[in-house]
Amino acid sequence: SDNATTVIGRTMELGGDRLIPEWIVAAHPRSSVGGTNGVTNLPVNEYGYVSVDFDSVDFIPTVSEGMNEHGVSLSVQTFRQAIYQEHREIRPTKPAILFTEVAALLLGGCKTVDDAVTVLDTVTVLGNDVPTADRSHWSIVDAQGGSLVLEFTDGKLQAHDNSQIATMTNDPDYTWHLRNLNNYASLSTAWPVASYAVETDLTPNSAVPSAVGHGFNLMGMPGDYSP
Repeated sequence: SDNATTVIGRTMELGGDRLIPEWIVAAHPRSSVGGTNGVTNLPVNEYGYVSVDFDSVDFIPTVSEGMNEHGVSLSVQTFRQAIYQEHREIRPTKPAILFTEVAALLLGGCKTVDDAVTVLDTVTVLGNDVPTADRSHWSIVDAQGGSLVLEFTDGKLQAHDNSQIATMTNDPDYTWHLRNLNNYASLSTAWPVASYAVETDLTPNSAVPSAVGHGFNLMGMPGDYSP
């Protein structure tokens, strides 16, 4: 915004019978455990947070979106390509959690996005036996404007600095989304102008190619003016 305030937005278009309709807005105070029943490996919350929860894998109440007391905001998004860590990586100092618990872990333990990788290094994130349609990656933003996309590929955590792009969605992986932006290099907020280098005059006041409407600056967007 104009006064350098960071504003976080999220759209949610999930649908279908697989979704449980009982979405819950829940407050998770400091010193509570991840906000869920039956969770034993999450540490107690260092910071309080508010989230939108629902029952997911194994009926564990799962954070889908939340913000903590320091302004760290996290979004859970579908990532079917995810390959999480293996059981053999579990150590006494790195207890196992399910990937559906990552959001609670980060909201309860991060003051900025810089803390996220350090916090995730304290646990082993499992979930490779869960159907791929239910797997996730995470977009995390802080009050200072820092932004990361966190995803597990080939069993390794990837932390992508997303501060410049500052938006994220579901599949595929973050690198694919960056390359896909090249498909929209022609988009412009200005009035479209045809390329004079290839323009050919046919009759007076008629030339091809010609931008015949202001919507031609949006070529490549869904519903554009392409033939």
